Amino acid sequence: MQFPTPQIVTSTGELNDTDMVVVVAVHWHDTSASVDTVLDTFGNGFSTATGMTRFNAAQSQIMWFKRVTRGIAIQVLFDQPAVGVDVKWAAYRDIDPMTSIGGKGGSGTSATADTGDLPVSGPVVLVASSASRTADAEAGAGFTQRQKANGGVLEDREVAEAGTVNATATLNASDDWIIQAVALRPR
Repeated sequence: MQFPTPQIVTSTGELNDTDMVVVVAVHWHDTSASVDTVLDTFGNGFSTATGMTRFNAAQSQIMWFKRVTRGIAIQVLFDQPAVGVDVKWAAYRDIDPMTSIGGKGGSGTSATADTGDLPVSGPVVLVASSASRTADAEAGAGFTQRQKANGGVLEDREVAEAGTVNATATLNASDDWIIQAVALRPR
């Protein structure tokens, strides 16, 4: 049974680079709760990189932190207690901490989660996170899986040229899903 929680905290563990960006994806199964804020160990807020996607009582949002120089705790605070909270994160080197190229979210019911087309201009790191009501999921074709939990994955891939890209995840069964992607510019 899942109990409503007003906040959740997870740790990145040790990060040993002086120029890193942490991307945080938050998924939850609640029609009335929203993410109020996301903070690091020191009380610094994260910036929103994509809008929120809603589908059949599930919500999803990707946030990103401008820059970190060591491991942090990630604290997600909701405006009211939320059910079924899932937080995934990944750290990236040499990303411009001031520029999010754009984001795209998708939702539906099938065995493949797909953001739909996202136009990008030049080299980007495409980071995506999915959640579903299925038991398992795998990264989409061409993506590297960074984390996997609760019927979803956090995945990424480098895109070298301008064009239109999308992010996908393969679910182990047809069911409701949400996926979000954000394109980050390398330095």
